[in-house]
Amino acid sequence: MKKILLSIAILVASVCANAQFVVDPGMETWRTNTSGSTAIKTIHAPFGWYSFDSLAIADGESLATLIGAGSNWHAQLFPDTTIVHSGTYSAKMITLKQDTLGYFAGSMSNTKAAVNLSVLLSGGSLASATSFSGGTPVAGKIVSVSAWVKYMPGIDSLGNPGADTGILTVQAINGANFGGYDSVVGTGTVKIDSTMTTGSAGAWKKVTATIVYVDSVNIPDTIRINFASSGGRGSLDSSTLWVDDVTTIDKVGVETVIMGSNAINIYPNPASNQLNIAINDAKTYNCSIFSIKGNTVLTKAICGKESLDISALPTGIYLYTISNENTIVKNGKINIVR
Repeated sequence: MKKILLSIAILVASVCANAQFVVDPGMETWRTNTSGSTAIKTIHAPFGWYSFDSLAIADGESLATLIGAGSNWHAQLFPDTTIVHSGTYSAKMITLKQDTLGYFAGSMSNTKAAVNLSVLLSGGSLASATSFSGGTPVAGKIVSVSAWVKYMPGIDSLGNPGADTGILTVQAINGANFGGYDSVVGTGTVKIDSTMTTGSAGAWKKVTATIVYVDSVNIPDTIRINFASSGGRGSLDSSTLWVDDVTTIDKVGVETVIMGSNAINIYPNPASNQLNIAINDAKTYNCSIFSIKGNTVLTKAICGKESLDISALPTGIYLYTISNENTIVKNGKINIVR
C-alpha cells in the first residue's frame, strides 16, 4: 500500500473577501469510536471531518493475511487541548509506521473515503483503490482555503530531525455539468513545513491554498479539503501537523499575485513540443507541470532561461507552478496542441 498524496497545482495569494466557515472549522466538537479486528483501537475525528484511521485499522487488520500486512495498526488523528490556536481543541495528525507497510501520513478531510478492496487484492495501490465523496457545498467559486497550523517534522533513520513536510490540498468539484460524475474544475495546495513554529509557546502560522480554475465556465458545487502530516519530501517517523480555524474565502473572479510582469516569461502558449521559460534574475527556481487530475507530469530546475521538452505529453490543458524554496512566484495554465 502507499499513502495517499494529492499532488496538485499551487497558487498563493488572494485578496480577502467574505469569509465562510466550513463545518466545525475550530475543531471544537469531536466524535469518538472504535476500529479494528485483532485489537480494538480508539479513533477520533472532529464533527464534519474524517480520517483514514478507521479504514486503515479495520481493513488493514482484517486483510492482513491477504495483503501481506501485519496487524499492528494505529490511529493517527487526535484532539489536542494543549496546543490550540483558539477555543479548546485543535486537530493533531501524526505520521506513523503501520506495521510492516511503512510510514503513513496522518490525515484529515471534509470528505468521506471508500476503498475498493478488489483493487487492493489485485495488486493496486491504496491511492488507486480509494475514492472520495461529500465535501463542503458551495454556491460559486471559492478563491482560497486557509487554516492556522503548526508543524514539527519527524526524525530520519539516524534519529536526526528530518525535512518532512505536511500539506493542505483543495479540490473544487462540479458534478452537475458532467452527468452526475464529479469533475475537478479547480485545485490548490500549500506545503506546510518546519518554518511553522512548534510547541505550546510558539506562534501559529496561517497558510492559504488558493484555487486555480481550469476555466470560467464550470462553477464548483463542492469544495474538498484535505490535510496530511506528510506529503512533500517523503514520510518520517512522528512528523506532526496541528490544524485549527479553517476558513474559505469567496470572491467574484480570481485575482493572482505574481512576480512583476516582466520577471518570468513562459512561451509559447499554446505550445506544441517545447516550452520556454525565461526568469529575469540569477536565482534557481523549480517548475512543476500538473495534469488537470492533479498528477505531476514534469518538473525541472530553472535558472535564467531554460527549455522544457513537452513532446511526450498528450494534448490538453495543464497547470504549472514556478517556485523558489517555499514561495510560489507564478502559476497558470498551458494548452498543449498539435
